[in-house]
Amino acid sequence: MATKESNYSSIGQTLVTSLRVLRFAWKYDTVLVVGLALTSLLLALFPFAQSGISAILVNTLVAGGYVPATISLLLFGYALTVFLPEAVSSLNSYFRRRNYINLSRSFSFSILKPSPRSTFSSSRTLSSRTS
Repeated sequence: MATKESNYSSIGQTLVTSLRVLRFAWKYDTVLVVGLALTSLLLALFPFAQSGISAILVNTLVAGGYVPATISLLLFGYALTVFLPEAVSSLNSYFRRRNYINLSRSFSFSILKPSPRSTFSSSRTLSSRTS
């Protein structure tokens, strides 16, 4: 079972690694990073806006003293919150794919390169462990 310290260290390591990837992506193409952040923020705000507009629309209709212009504006806002997320989601998907393609092109797998310390043979390492 994992201890509390190991959980905190893994969370900290995840944050550090995420920041490194973000810096790398920011250095490579800031427009894609900003676009991805803005479209993600918009997608998170659409359900909030939709529920708020529908609540105001219901309250206005129940109150009875409504103005047709107000109802039209609320219906238009509600329609925007229903149909606009699909377009923003497509744009977000485009930014994610472009970011993935750009990062995969420029990222080198340095882990697969042999390090200078790995020059020992496996039998020597094994014999040193058993003695």
